[in-house]
Amino acid sequence: MVRHIVFDVDGTLLDSRQVINEALARTGRELTGREVPLSLAAEAFSMPSRPALRHVGVAEEDMERGLALFERYSYGSGRVSPVFPGVWELLEGLERAGVPMSVFSARLEDEFDRDPSFPPLARFFRRLMGTRYSVNPKPAPDGLLRFLREEGLEAGEVLMVGDSAADSLSAAGAGVAFALAGWNGAAETDAVPHDFLLHTPEELWALLR
Repeated sequence: MVRHIVFDVDGTLLDSRQVINEALARTGRELTGREVPLSLAAEAFSMPSRPALRHVGVAEEDMERGLALFERYSYGSGRVSPVFPGVWELLEGLERAGVPMSVFSARLEDEFDRDPSFPPLARFFRRLMGTRYSVNPKPAPDGLLRFLREEGLEAGEVLMVGDSAADSLSAAGAGVAFALAGWNGAAETDAVPHDFLLHTPEELWALLR
């Protein structure tokens, strides 16, 4: 029986792919002096900030500046990433049904507050877990394993919902079932291992019966 649902944020709850990819490409261009195609930035979409910046060529000596620029272009512009259709209704329904929820993201914890897109969603979640929650972020299972210990839950009582291979690997390493958020239109359903494929947020209800 599922007693707690853990959601990824970007590409799962929020349609933030365009904002983040454009911000990463712009940061890479400024710090490397080279053109950074959006396709290269898109490959790093599910990575934590530092690996993502390395992926687009930012040198270690420019990393702190890169982090500041990436955050400014992602969240400081005031651009709001929309919630995927059906997600808000799902979260409200789960809240009414008394199903506990948390998020486990590749974001830094303070980015939850600085992104104007996320605060309206925060009230639904018991825990906001980012890259500082564990020594090794996704795709390592460390964060989910810590979460299980602290919540006193068995792996079989938790469902992870995400859109990427990093989410899938993290869930598998912790022994947690993984549902792929196929509603985002970008999830690689053939390439990302999953226990369940959800075409719409509403389909999640079938996993709770």
